[in-house]
Parts: sequence; C-alpha cells; structure tokens
Amino acid sequence: MVETYSSSCAIDRSAKLDFFDDSGHRLCVPHPLNRREVPETVARYTEEVIKFGCVPGVRGQPCCVLSAGNKAPYQMISFAALAAAIYRAHDERPEEATVCATMTRGLENAVLLHHDLPRDCVEYLRDLHNSWRSGNAVLYTQILQEVDSMEAAWGLERMARGYTDRAGNGAGSSIGDLLWEFLQKNYPKKLQSANQYIRAKALPHILASKGWKSDFVKYAAAIADFTSPEGLSNQAVILNMHQVSLIIQQYDKSLIGSRFLKRGVL
Repeated sequence: MVETYSSSCAIDRSAKLDFFDDSGHRLCVPHPLNRREVPETVARYTEEVIKFGCVPGVRGQPCCVLSAGNKAPYQMISFAALAAAIYRAHDERPEEATVCATMTRGLENAVLLHHDLPRDCVEYLRDLHNSWRSGNAVLYTQILQEVDSMEAAWGLERMARGYTDRAGNGAGSSIGDLLWEFLQKNYPKKLQSANQYIRAKALPHILASKGWKSDFVKYAAAIADFTSPEGLSNQAVILNMHQVSLIIQQYDKSLIGSRFLKRGVL
C-alpha cells in the first residue's frame, strides 16, 4: 500500500535537477528524514566525482520530495550523499572538466514527489533506495537512531492487538513470529530476523542511559564509510552492536569515558 501511494504522488518521473538556482543557492538538499552523517562516504564520492564525474544511470534513479508549493529546493530521498559530494567537488575543483560536465548535466531522470508525501512513504522510499547500495553496514548508525521508534511502534501494536509474551495472538502464532511479521511490514529490509532486532536494542538503550547516543552515532559515522563495497554484512553489524553493548555494561562510565571513547577504541 505504501509503495502504491508513493507511486501515485509522483509529479514527474524523468525530471532534470539543476544543482544551483540563478542566485547560486543549492537546490539538491537532503530530506529531513535522510540527513545521515556519513563524512567518510561523502569524501569517497567526492574523489570519484573529481575523477570520473557523475555518470548518468550508474547509481540508479534520483528521488526527491519537492518543497512547499511543489517547488525547489529538491529534498533528496536518494542521492543525498552523492549530491553533497558533487557540491564539495565543485567547491574544491570547480575548473575540473569532469566536475564542470557534472554541474552542466545536473541530475537526470529524477523522480519528483509531491510536497505532502506522508512520512511513512518517505521512509519506505529512503530505505528501499538504500537497500540497493553495496554497503549494508549503513544499518549500524541507522538502527541506532531508529530502534527507539521501532520499539515504541511495536509496543503500540501489541497493546492494540492484545498480544502477550506467552499466547501471542491466541491463534497459534508465537510473539516472536508476530514481532518479525510486524518488522517486515513496517521496516522492510532493515533486519534479517526478530532476534537481530532484540540484539540491536541493547546498545542504543545503554548509550541513551549514559547520555552518549548522539556522540556515538556521530563518531561511528565519522570514522567509517558504511556504504563501501567492503562494508560488513547486516548480520556482522548487528553482532558487533551487541558486543559493544556487552563491553559497556562491563565497565563503569569513568573507565569507558577516559580510556576508550576519548582514545577512539570504540
């Protein structure tokens, strides 16, 4: 249903997006729900743009939500990191032939979506486009940021449907099966099992309790390129998140803060 509704909100399926308006203001900006901090990824993309330019069709189709009045700026659901890299390449090497060609060409064959596209549709399209990328380890920071909302939504679902730990829905389905069905329906392609979700909750809870969650997410994004082809698998990322949570549980705040976080071990 979400996919069908999103499709019906498309204003143009083959638009050309310019990078700047006549006043020099940037037109391709991250959507508020797609503002991920991935400096290592942007740095890698910048090098590729300077070297090769942005070749049409290679990275899929740009997708954006229009701003108020269904006008620019274009709020990028996909291509946000690439757009940031193109702007950086333009700032650093404006005379480079590949950069000039990219700026002149713009982003071609883009999908323009209505300004009032609902949040769940935006999140669905964002995650769908991200799932095509080679670096599944992007889930490391994404789940850290979103697991609280997942947990709250599942709590409301259980309350509304009367699910219990022992009986599930009373029709033979276990609570684990119902949880996995809920996650697949509402958060497609983010997790591979209900057990991964349960493991993934531990680290955000511990970080939040110590006031470290925001800093940890920024630190993780700053030191690793989560969209690299060499990125970890979903399973490995979730397992690493679980192991980090166990480490934090075993040491007090002063030890972790002074010996690990400040030295960058975590």
